[in-house]
Amino acid sequence: ESESIRIHSIEIKTQVTSIAVKMEIFKKLVIALQLICLVIGGPTGQYFVTEPVDVTAVAGAHLRLECQVNNMKGACQWTKDGFGLGTDPDLPGFARFAMSDCNLDIFPVLPEDEGLYQCQVGAVLGTPAIMSDTATVSVMAPPGLPYISQAKKLDILEVMEGDEVVLDCESHGAKPAAEIQWKDEAGRVIMSNILETVTKIKKTKTFKTVSTLRMKPTQKMSLTCSASNDAFKEPRNSRKLEIQLKYKPKLSLNLTSENVKEGQTLVVKCSAKAYPIEVNHKWFINDDEMTEESDTLTIENVSKELDKAVIKCEVENSVGKSETSRILNIEFVPKILTHPTSEIAKYGDEVTFTCLAEGNPEPSYIWMKGESQKLVGVSPNLKLKATDDTEGEYTCKVFVEGQKVLISDTATLHIMRKPKVVTEPERFAKIGDDVILQCHVDSLSKDTKITWTKDNNPVSSEMMKHRIIHNEDLYNKFTSDLIIYNIEENDFTNYGCFAANEVGTDYKVFPLMVEEESDYLTLAITTNTIVGAIILVFIIVYHKRKKRKPEKSELPTFKKEVIPPIYKGKDPSVFNELLLDKGMHEEYLEMSKEYFDNKINTEKVKDLRIV
Repeated sequence: ESESIRIHSIEIKTQVTSIAVKMEIFKKLVIALQLICLVIGGPTGQYFVTEPVDVTAVAGAHLRLECQVNNMKGACQWTKDGFGLGTDPDLPGFARFAMSDCNLDIFPVLPEDEGLYQCQVGAVLGTPAIMSDTATVSVMAPPGLPYISQAKKLDILEVMEGDEVVLDCESHGAKPAAEIQWKDEAGRVIMSNILETVTKIKKTKTFKTVSTLRMKPTQKMSLTCSASNDAFKEPRNSRKLEIQLKYKPKLSLNLTSENVKEGQTLVVKCSAKAYPIEVNHKWFINDDEMTEESDTLTIENVSKELDKAVIKCEVENSVGKSETSRILNIEFVPKILTHPTSEIAKYGDEVTFTCLAEGNPEPSYIWMKGESQKLVGVSPNLKLKATDDTEGEYTCKVFVEGQKVLISDTATLHIMRKPKVVTEPERFAKIGDDVILQCHVDSLSKDTKITWTKDNNPVSSEMMKHRIIHNEDLYNKFTSDLIIYNIEENDFTNYGCFAANEVGTDYKVFPLMVEEESDYLTLAITTNTIVGAIILVFIIVYHKRKKRKPEKSELPTFKKEVIPPIYKGKDPSVFNELLLDKGMHEEYLEMSKEYFDNKINTEKVKDLRIV
């Protein structure tokens, strides 16, 4: 009886403390006593024929833990994790548990049924209690059917193009925890941008797995997720989720021909893919809106002005607006737009001649030099270094396949050299005269400067005594006239013309000398004599030809004329003739008498530059 109380006490302690170690020690003592009894006189008390063993079950299956006892005297009960389930075979309070004889049936077994199970037979008077080996029960559960949270209500999810979509796939009830995979419509596994979270459910001893996928869809697609674990390799698949991408129109522009000739008809089609599919079309040429509203634009009798024009198609739906464009390629007859122009350059400078033509196909260019037509370049721009060899005339020839060759205007490369001064070797005048000294300068520079000197000192035009007039013609030839009023004795000296440009200078000096009166008188007498002699000869010849009889004839009386001096200082008409004979402008005739009276004239001479 004391042994029975001790066993009962141990049972109470195991139920309260759940200390498996003490139970094992007690079990070993009982077994030891049974062995002693068997050795002494054979099995006389209750003992185990079959004891429960470790088992792994599948959730939902029927599990039986076997326990067979011979000579069973006491009541049979099972403990789970040290807690007694009771001796009533129906095990009230444990709906899925029942005892058959001493076997324990669990149906359906669930993961929460995992634990340490032991079969015990209570003690009776004279018979001690016995306890079986502890059996570990493990339960494996397949993953619950996975589902995509965003597809609970609809199996279609509309997403704006460019937006990120977050999808969650969940699976519950797995043991061990489920692993989730995402797949697209082609069965390809999605590996990136996935976060998986596993949570253990304490009550059911199962796991909840949530896989979160982040992505930016670029096209319409469908997704599924599947769940499996180590115990259940066959994956369970979710329903398919369709992702419909909402995007603005995606366009393509197609022409009837890549190369259209001037005068032909051009047809352009604008194809659009969009969701939603309802779209509106607009057409533009060089940003000018056309009236066409369909997906096809027709242009009849195409002009060359549309070559390189930008044709644009604009399509809009509820999501947004898209546009696409093409540059038109219109073939037409070539024409030179920019002819090369002559250039003036310093020696060694770089010079560029430009020849630009319009045409389609693209024109080709060649450059020819001089009468020999030497080939010197093959591009629209001809770059030269100004030297003696490169100085000369150049022409540009334009070639377009299937068209007549075009030839540009001739351009000349002139090399700027130092100016060249040309003056009279000497000049005569009389005291009191007004005289014009002329200087001619050849120079290609627009910045050519001309200065007059008197005895190597610059002549100032601000003096009433002098006046300087500069002129430039169309051929880069400069003239400068120094007018000296009312010649005096000290005006008879050396005068110089000095010219300078960017390259160099030139200087010529000549004297102004006194003109004697006798010279004019002698010249006049000599001239009259010669003229009279010539007239006399003509008369004699005329009379001889008529063969008239000799008559007493009287020689004609010739009046000797003396040519007056060219200019005496008072008659301005002679001065005007002198100006015109020297090639001066008629504007000189406009000068009033005050110039000849040596008075200041502040009026500018028309079209002449006065320094």
